[in-house]
Amino acid sequence: MTLTNFGSHALVTLALLTATATTDDASSSDLTEACHVQKYLIAMDRHLENLENSLQNKPEELAQRARRYRIAASASGDAQTACLLQAIAADADTESATTQKAYDGALRKVREGRNFLKTLIRTAAETAALEKVSYKMPADNGKSIDTNKLAIRLEVKAISTIDCVKEEDDGGYKVEAKALKPLTIAKIKTADGGSLNAAIAKPAIQLTTGGGCTNADQNWKAYDTAAANCGGDAATAHRPALHEDPTSNGKRPKISEISIYVGDDPAGGCRPADQITGVTDNSMKQKFAALCQALKTAKPSQSGTKLEGKALSQKPIIQQVIQGCLPEYMNKEKLNTEETETLRKFLEAAYTDSEANFAKKFEHLVDKQKVQVYKDGKVQSVEIGSITTPAEEHDALSRISANKRAEKLASRKETATPDQKESGDKTEEKKDGDNKTSEHTTASNSFVIKTSPLLLALLLF
Repeated sequence: MTLTNFGSHALVTLALLTATATTDDASSSDLTEACHVQKYLIAMDRHLENLENSLQNKPEELAQRARRYRIAASASGDAQTACLLQAIAADADTESATTQKAYDGALRKVREGRNFLKTLIRTAAETAALEKVSYKMPADNGKSIDTNKLAIRLEVKAISTIDCVKEEDDGGYKVEAKALKPLTIAKIKTADGGSLNAAIAKPAIQLTTGGGCTNADQNWKAYDTAAANCGGDAATAHRPALHEDPTSNGKRPKISEISIYVGDDPAGGCRPADQITGVTDNSMKQKFAALCQALKTAKPSQSGTKLEGKALSQKPIIQQVIQGCLPEYMNKEKLNTEETETLRKFLEAAYTDSEANFAKKFEHLVDKQKVQVYKDGKVQSVEIGSITTPAEEHDALSRISANKRAEKLASRKETATPDQKESGDKTEEKKDGDNKTSEHTTASNSFVIKTSPLLLALLLF
């Protein structure tokens, strides 16, 4: 007996599995066989598989926003502008961390639900395979065991469970030609693993007698009782044949219904574990509750704060960062209500009254501005918006910082007064005189003495 692999390589589209049910769709009453239940559970798992895959691809939009504004803030030559940009970077970092946490939580729920669902699928697959067992009478069906005993045998017909896992060309599933949308069915359907014996058709052989059977009431009983008074013709007259007994072959394995939704409404919420019906074991109730949570899981929102004054000015993280870098606020331990409102109004105006105006004011500083970065195997000047990895970000920030230190050092040298320059010249002359009178000074010592002011300057900057 070969069980068909119930896994499918193609992913089912979310719309096909979760769309609102119509009269042409399969309902709970259509799922009468273990084979139907197997397909129903597989379709449910496809939905969760798609969701799990999407949750593993965590969004980078907010992290990229933080990266862009952080670099732009570092590159800005204006302290107030840099402060405004850095605050947006901090807000984006916070939003990104919150989103990542939400994704991780959703992923845990989906995986927990899928782990239990796989157990239900395995049980349904085993039951469906046994449900497909049927028999035939082969041509060489008789054997003479000895002088007064004959044996009759049956064979199991070829078993196929392909219909139990068959996926339609459009990526969906069907039961009895009806579209199967598992998330619209009111109760979870399962095949009862404790009734596997009921899934197997009971083989029976029909014998032809010489007539006279007095217990022809169609009920199973001891053979001697059933055969009482039946005529005893020659064995060749018995003509053994396959007997399909409706009282045994007509039985189906038990299909259970588990209520996991409030009011048995798939569009509603999940029942608490202790209110789930259809199972009595508390551990199973917990597992079905976890499955419901997985089915109710949605991809978390990943939209960041709207880039305009009203939204940005109300964010605590924005206010906190601005307070820390603007001179008029940075030395205050805590702002009072009036100061907080003044700061908020300042931010609302600074960040403009619309996204369009915000873009006009800041886009050239964030996306269009070029900075030096090591990218694609060489140092080059690129737009900030094209820096997309942590490594590129840190490289760009390092270069911006180094350039600023160099510019600051050069600026100090250029703005030195004549008196400062004369004082510096006399100092150098004195050093030269001291060096000349020190006959035992080594070349190494002389190098250190002459270069130490430069090293000190670099350390100071």
